[in-house]
Amino acid sequence: MMVTFISQCEKKALNRTRRVLDAFANRIGDNTWQTMITEEGLIAVKTLLRKTATKNTAVSCHWIRSRSRSELVWIVGNRKRFNAEGVVPVNSTKKDFSHREWEKGWHTTEIITIASAIAGLFHDLGKANDLFQEKLNQCAKGKNTKRFEPYRHEWVSLRIFQAFVSERSDQEWLKQLADVDEDLENHVIQKIIIDKPDSDKFNNPFATLPAFARLVAWLVVSHHRLPVYPKLGETEPGLDYIDTWLNQAFDDSWNSVNSRNHEWEEQILKANWTFSYRTPLASKTWQKRAGELSRRALVCQGLMEVDWFSQPFVMHLSRLALMLADHHYSAKDAQTRWQDSNYQAFANTDEKRQPKQKLDEHNVGVSQHAFEFSLKLRRLREELPSLNDSKTLAKGPAEDKEPWQAKAYQAMQQIQNQAKEQGFFGINMASTGRGKTLANARIMYGLADESEGCRFSVALGLRTLTLQTGDALQERLKLDKTDIATLIGSQAILQLNQINQGKQTENDLFAMRGSESLELGLDDDGFDVIYNTEFYEGQLEKWFANNRKAKKLLHAPTLVSTIDHLTPATEGVRGGRQIIPMLRLLTSDLVLDEPDEFDLNDLPALARLVNWAGMLGAKVLLSTATMPPALAYALFEAYQEGRKAFNTATSQAITKKSVVCAWFDEFSVQVSEQENIQSFIKAHDEFIQKRIAKLNQDNSIFRKAKLLEIAATTDLPPLNTMSVVIRQGMVALHQGHYQQHTSGKKVSIGLIRIANINPLVAIAKLLYANPAPENFRIYYCVYHSQYPLAQRAFIESKLDQALNRKDPETIWNCPEIQQAVSLYPEQNQLFVVLATSVAEVGRDHDYDWAIAEPSSMRSIIQIAGRIQRHRKQVPETENFYILAKNYKALKGKEIAYEKPGFESKHRKLRSHDLDEILNNQQYTVPRATPSIFCPPLNKESRKPPYQNLVILEHMAYREILLGDNEQQNNARIWWKNQVSWCAAIQRSQPFRASSPDQAYCLYFEDEDDEIVWKIKNDKVNPVEYETVTDIVNIDITLANGNQPWFDFDVQVQYGYLAEQLEKPLRYISYCFGEIRLPDYENQMNEWYYSPMLGVFKEI
Repeated sequence: MMVTFISQCEKKALNRTRRVLDAFANRIGDNTWQTMITEEGLIAVKTLLRKTATKNTAVSCHWIRSRSRSELVWIVGNRKRFNAEGVVPVNSTKKDFSHREWEKGWHTTEIITIASAIAGLFHDLGKANDLFQEKLNQCAKGKNTKRFEPYRHEWVSLRIFQAFVSERSDQEWLKQLADVDEDLENHVIQKIIIDKPDSDKFNNPFATLPAFARLVAWLVVSHHRLPVYPKLGETEPGLDYIDTWLNQAFDDSWNSVNSRNHEWEEQILKANWTFSYRTPLASKTWQKRAGELSRRALVCQGLMEVDWFSQPFVMHLSRLALMLADHHYSAKDAQTRWQDSNYQAFANTDEKRQPKQKLDEHNVGVSQHAFEFSLKLRRLREELPSLNDSKTLAKGPAEDKEPWQAKAYQAMQQIQNQAKEQGFFGINMASTGRGKTLANARIMYGLADESEGCRFSVALGLRTLTLQTGDALQERLKLDKTDIATLIGSQAILQLNQINQGKQTENDLFAMRGSESLELGLDDDGFDVIYNTEFYEGQLEKWFANNRKAKKLLHAPTLVSTIDHLTPATEGVRGGRQIIPMLRLLTSDLVLDEPDEFDLNDLPALARLVNWAGMLGAKVLLSTATMPPALAYALFEAYQEGRKAFNTATSQAITKKSVVCAWFDEFSVQVSEQENIQSFIKAHDEFIQKRIAKLNQDNSIFRKAKLLEIAATTDLPPLNTMSVVIRQGMVALHQGHYQQHTSGKKVSIGLIRIANINPLVAIAKLLYANPAPENFRIYYCVYHSQYPLAQRAFIESKLDQALNRKDPETIWNCPEIQQAVSLYPEQNQLFVVLATSVAEVGRDHDYDWAIAEPSSMRSIIQIAGRIQRHRKQVPETENFYILAKNYKALKGKEIAYEKPGFESKHRKLRSHDLDEILNNQQYTVPRATPSIFCPPLNKESRKPPYQNLVILEHMAYREILLGDNEQQNNARIWWKNQVSWCAAIQRSQPFRASSPDQAYCLYFEDEDDEIVWKIKNDKVNPVEYETVTDIVNIDITLANGNQPWFDFDVQVQYGYLAEQLEKPLRYISYCFGEIRLPDYENQMNEWYYSPMLGVFKEI
């Protein structure tokens, strides 16, 4: 194609742009280039320009389509230099806007600015106490000072602020702020309430402070971490009194737990409340800054008229600005302009442990930066790049076979303005395999204001899905690497992914043109964010100059990550962890992929994230084919309450309180405005009824299921019984569902899903040891999470290759299947994957048949989705067998369908036989219906013991999300009560609560060495490894006709990686041989390892 490039760059960007374009095109004018170029070459040009783009960059590309017509292809950089067709303006007009006009884009910007700035003045005053100053002095002398103060400096700061306000109104203390002198400082010190661990009386600062002072006081005490009641064996404050916690239950232990944990000497306690260096109130620079803020506060409208604890947007944006300012300024060198030469207390030390910033300077500096940051938060999104001019997003890929996606995109374009003003909450429930991932991107693009562009984050539940989703979006949407960032667990995962896909481990665009001199020589710190931009300007560069990872996460128009990187916005008790995810939510919309796949106990935290997204102005889209009604209801209510807070804080004239909602599937798009949870429930249920009716009209049934009867016997242990029934099922399923080779041999690939790793391995060993039937050869692959990293990646790459069956004939190209058909005489070649729940979601695999040990109805539906996933061939007989009982039920456990599953001590089933707790229509044709539709409930069916497995699952969701069956500790607590000021709810409803684990690595450094296990000690620097015998290497018995599917030789895998990466085996062992195993207390039985089975325990 013939293209023309036009540059409107300025300053340094002009030369950077010329260097890139001169390498690809002929310069035909000072700032104009033209050339013939391929599509791949044009992508390379855009990528290079984006990689070095700054606010002064502006380049347009025009495709010469004919002698009379050209077409704008893209613009890199400042779009305001061109119009929508890429035309450069020849003249301009200006309109005079005062600075305050854009400051008040949110009408509470001024409140946030003043609150964070005043809190910055007071936030570290408590460091002036003698105990803290002595700690800094001892640190400077090189002495070990790893001791804690009884009362943290934030608590002492809070008491100083309380003493300053005293009994004054907001008007009075703000006025006094302009008139601070030494006499007032002496008066304040005299009025400080001194806390003592053994005191019976406690003065709660929040009980008496006026409204705005309460906000400032909370900012001061929470600027490092949110208050939380200490776990000291005492009864925590009851949820019945949750709204009184702040005024009645709150005390010093919520911040300074050490005050109650130790026997403190009187001398130490006294030093904690003595101020020999005076406080910064005595500093002239502090006093000057206080006067400036006082005058601004006194003329601020509405500052003294609102209970700011009822406005979480103001609370948490103020806290965000304060935390960001504290982190930013603490990293800077001392600034003498904010120091009073007569004031000698210090705030912190430098890298050499020498005193760095004076305490008055530090408080003034943080105040000034919090002031500036608050003003700029509103405009941060405008500075960041966005997706614009994407023809693929607008029109869909050329190979698109899903017309429903275009309808969804067009419907969203029509509601752009309403969604921007009122918020947007959507649910994409299209069936598995109908392109939800691509549709989600097009939906968000359709919703985006054209003047702002599209920015969104895709939050996933599984780490293994991030690369897969990022690659799929980039490839299908034709995005370059400067449009999308993918956050991965480590560089090791990225390298394994590239090697297993046959990609180069490094792609150098400069070298593609033989012009390595174009490379700017920027270093790569090895962060685990794949994003191909190195130049940042504006606020990101100022705020995070030394944090490359933060800049990548915030800069990228599209971010694909696990949800763990966004949940700290609400779950991060320590302030630093909240900054990045909050800024990401503030500057982009949110797509939650498969939200129903999270553990039941994680859902309240998920609801808090959705609530926060609404509060920060983001649009939210949920994407799952199996959305439980209770989860949809709860997440909508969470979003709506968050959006209300956003509207209240940012729009002075709210015309509509309703949220724009949309439901999508492959049949239709339903759009409506919902004002409350009751109207939303009605609309959602109507959509579900229509969807179920459409699904039932589809006569193309690709999965048919039946129950396999199984019962405990005295002759065989439960695992042996299961292995016998499973083996009989495998043979029967193979005979009904196979592909026939031209040689006449029959090949099938089946999945056997077992709930937990140790029973899975035990069954695999029994199957390996049992000879295959006559004229059968069976190839087994055991697949679960407890393999060293390199081995799991190897297994997944092999399965990805074998189970991609979009073209049914590609199965014969799989090397292992080719070998089986050609080398072995047996007519029946059976390939079997024995897996845990890792096979249920995330892998785009197509099996011929499956056998499942049941855990939940959700699990059954997910496994069914792996059968005929690509080929869509209607079976004549059942291709899915479900064991009527699981391992725990066969053992006679009181609670069988748990971990994984929904049964618990408080939610029991009347039976553990699926024949008794499932109706035929719920499983014989496995569809999403049991998940998305809750059967009618009455008083009896809502209570345990439950008569039906499906009802049990729906009630489990309703209890933890909506508070049914008097479940007090439910998700709604977060938005129904004012609790975001503390971290008590996050602690009682933790996200991904995990047990301690220990890292090991499978190690050898020479081809002739024996493989050993080493334990990793990552608590020291550098990391240390020590050989251990905690994991025993074993061999397993292979009976006639059975063999492993792949070559599991670890030494071969390590050797291949060493060759590809040109690294020694020692490096490969440490980087790719790692595995993390649960570190149980008092564990007696050993871990065992086999390359064919992974790491497990005997049962």
